Amino acid sequence: MKRRRHIIVYILACSLLVPACTLGQFTAGKPAGPDITSEPAIIVSASAAPEVLMNGDTLRLTVATGTPGLVVTADLSALDSTRPGPVSLSETPGGIYKTVLDLSFDNTAANGMKTIPVKAVRAGGGEAAETTARVELNNPPVRLDPVPPDDDFSGQTLDPHKWSRFTENGGTVTTDGRLVAATDGKASFSRAMIESVRSFPGDFDVQVEFAAGPDWGQAATGDMDAAVLGAHIGKYSFEIIRLDRSPGEGGTDIIFAWSDYFTSKQETLTAALAGRFRLVRRGTRLYFLADLGKAWEVVGKMTAPDGPASIYLGNTSADAWMTCTTYFDNFHVNDGVTAP
Repeated sequence: MKRRRHIIVYILACSLLVPACTLGQFTAGKPAGPDITSEPAIIVSASAAPEVLMNGDTLRLTVATGTPGLVVTADLSALDSTRPGPVSLSETPGGIYKTVLDLSFDNTAANGMKTIPVKAVRAGGGEAAETTARVELNNPPVRLDPVPPDDDFSGQTLDPHKWSRFTENGGTVTTDGRLVAATDGKASFSRAMIESVRSFPGDFDVQVEFAAGPDWGQAATGDMDAAVLGAHIGKYSFEIIRLDRSPGEGGTDIIFAWSDYFTSKQETLTAALAGRFRLVRRGTRLYFLADLGKAWEVVGKMTAPDGPASIYLGNTSADAWMTCTTYFDNFHVNDGVTAP
């Protein structure tokens, strides 16, 4: 009798477990529903703005998929020769992916309509979705004087047809196969600058090399504008500066884009003692670039007024009481015609 009772209990237990196990198969494993992770990704649309760009402009690329968690990339190599590899887009709500970037001033791609291939794939792999966006690259032709006012400062004196000095409180400017600008540490404020005799009435692109002298160092007070490339436009100054700040001013060494016309602070930390500066004007936009050994990078952008621009370079001790020597070489005009 006991054995028969045990058999009945066993059968009842099994009859209860089988539906539970069957239910578990459908609730945990969900074989009845589709596995969306294995489905191919879908791109709804891809757009690029603005429709026409030139070097230095900002490209905004937007890809709509409606699906979160995708890996979305774009190939910009046809548009910008400095970007040979795929560029990743960042995910935003709603399965929309975006990137914002500037076309390099070193871009050598030819003008014309450009196709940007776009690819989207699920993070776990699978079939990718592909589409394209289109924009036009339209860089203006380079315009130069018959003899551009380039200068390697190889003479024993400053060329008066190209430059005039503007120095203050003991600052000096000399040449010895390069330009040597030196402030006077006996004065709180001292300036050693040269300014172009001719000006640029329109767009321009100029650059110069700079290097630290033996007396570079952190200012005890104020700021040491150790290397400056600037443009005077009307009554305003626009400068890219290798700046040494005193402890009271923050104590950091930076590359600084500055103007008394535009109040935004645009800077990047650096310990570089040599490099290249570059100023580019396109219409009313002014770009401040630095190359500290790798490539040109945009430090800042500003809106500038219309009008002729004269170029200047040198250094300034601003309440720093410092003697500072800076070497400049190979001033070069990449683009732009000048006028007296």
